[in-house]
Amino acid sequence: MLYLGDAKLQMNQLDESRPLLESAVKSEPANGMAHRDLGIVLAEQGRSDEALKEFQTAIQINPKDVNAHYRLARLYRAMGKTAEAKTEFAKASSLNKAEDERLLKVMSTIPSGAAKSSTAPKQ
Repeated sequence: MLYLGDAKLQMNQLDESRPLLESAVKSEPANGMAHRDLGIVLAEQGRSDEALKEFQTAIQINPKDVNAHYRLARLYRAMGKTAEAKTEFAKASSLNKAEDERLLKVMSTIPSGAAKSSTAPKQ
């Protein structure tokens, strides 16, 4: 149900997505993605207070969900809460930067077996 609701959201079919996501939230209240996606739908439908609660729940479940922080920041900005928006944008940026650094570290580490098997021709 969650993935169907997410697909409908991605296709901008909000009226079809919302009941699916509401059901997903009821059946799996600990699923951060369901809360985040429902928050996106509610925000798009102008239901800011409900969207706010869903984004906050999504972040409580998964504090490293960059998209939830970013969407919450946009919602705060739309609600005129600039200080809160700035804080959430900073959190999203920090999470993105941390992930970029982690990936860079992983990609720059040469596995122990790879150093021995060189592709250079032997002389």
